[in-house]
Amino acid sequence: MEGAANGSIIPDIPDIPGIAESLKGAAANYAPLLKGLAAGSAVFFVLTPVAAPVLLILMPPDILIRRLSPPSALSRRIPWLLGHLIKNLIGILLILLGFLLLFLPGQGILTLFTGLLFVNIPGKKRLLSRIIGSGRVRPLVERLRKRCRRAPMIFPD
Repeated sequence: MEGAANGSIIPDIPDIPGIAESLKGAAANYAPLLKGLAAGSAVFFVLTPVAAPVLLILMPPDILIRRLSPPSALSRRIPWLLGHLIKNLIGILLILLGFLLLFLPGQGILTLFTGLLFVNIPGKKRLLSRIIGSGRVRPLVERLRKRCRRAPMIFPD
């Protein structure tokens, strides 16, 4: 540890033969994956800040308090189930991507939030009420909805 002896707090790293070539080979092997992650990160870096406010504007004001039940007729139930399946798959993909974007350049938290809007999970409305109704977020949401001439959000008591 010569670095420590010279007064440096960073110890000298021994030269390991072949490590540079090994890293270059690994980067070449995973180049398509790395390019795809970089492209996806760039796309979501741009789209998520646009999509989250649009979803907040388009949300019905009573979404946090109303209960939805499936249609009773079988002819309407199949498309309803298919729609919910697709919506949940999109939400799960957005949540997974949001988790990745926490570590990659991009809007990870907004992507997680947008994915959460899509999925049907127990406690979702309570969690969304806590996030949207928090002291800092609620005034921003209300101002955004007012500017777009939408009714204010109704929160559970």
